[in-house]
Amino acid sequence: MNAFFKKFRNDVKAIGFIGFGLFIALALASFNAKDPSFNSAGHGLKTMNYCGILGSFMADLIYQVLGLPAWVMVAGIFHASVLSFKGQNVELKNIRMVWMSLLVASLSALVSIYWPDTKVFENQIYPGGLLGLGLATGLVKVLNSVGAQILLWAMTSMLTVFCFEISL
Repeated sequence: MNAFFKKFRNDVKAIGFIGFGLFIALALASFNAKDPSFNSAGHGLKTMNYCGILGSFMADLIYQVLGLPAWVMVAGIFHASVLSFKGQNVELKNIRMVWMSLLVASLSALVSIYWPDTKVFENQIYPGGLLGLGLATGLVKVLNSVGAQILLWAMTSMLTVFCFEISL
């Protein structure tokens, strides 16, 4: 890579993260259960989602898998943008991405423990997503409800510190 591209590599990555984060945030914010998606045929190809049919399918998939804690993923994408603007090397193989994934998974499980029978978006999506529901069910079977909550709260706290580099 020549010197010109090396000079602006972090800026280009940061702008890419901002664009990707905005796209996902707008897709999630404008999610409509009546749009065409994996769950719904919708009304033809007409969507209410700000990001069109791609945003409709993407938001449905993200909410189905991760639930409402998917918004932490959006925060993580924007955080990666800030780090990239500061000159830090942010890559998908970076350990921080693993921590972010684990943080979203632990939050999804916590949400599923507290609201196991609740569904949002016209009773189509579990608030903790299918991932959270599966993790919560397994952890409660092994550790009981209180043990699972203690483990998940401790994990969530540690992972928040690691991901966002904040000190308690």
